[in-house]
Amino acid sequence: MLSQEKMTRLFGTSRQRVYEVLSFAGLVASIVILLVNWSRLPDVVPIHFNLRGEPDGWAGRASMIVLPSVALFVYLVCAVATFLPERFINVPRGVPVQIGYELCQCMKMEAVWLFVVLEWATIQVALDNQKSLGAAFLFVALFIIFLTLVVYLIHMLRVRRIIRQGGI
Repeated sequence: MLSQEKMTRLFGTSRQRVYEVLSFAGLVASIVILLVNWSRLPDVVPIHFNLRGEPDGWAGRASMIVLPSVALFVYLVCAVATFLPERFINVPRGVPVQIGYELCQCMKMEAVWLFVVLEWATIQVALDNQKSLGAAFLFVALFIIFLTLVVYLIHMLRVRRIIRQGGI
């Protein structure tokens, strides 16, 4: 019989399953977006943007494959981290490791969707539908990621305090 920890690692909590479905949907969306727009893309597309979100580096259309590839790489690395938590997931002492699993799943989902949005915006710039990513793009993305980390850290510390007080 599998222990509760191994069951959680294999099947996850309901929140982890939602994160997983959304992560996988992001991968699919990334591939579909590229395939749908491939024939419309010009031969040269933006590959780098400055802090204001304006394109300042260009390359061939094939370079657009990088964004879905990086999203897939992040997805796979986080999946491995979830199945080998002893090596990759570090939570504060006294905190159930399941919270670390959830954090890893959430960060995977956010990273995949960040690449989806970046891919979509890059295609829009390449097609001249917009002039830049927008100055706020990078800051909003970083804010979301750091907010997630802060929320989960606060959650971990509260759970640890409750456990120490004998509440769980």
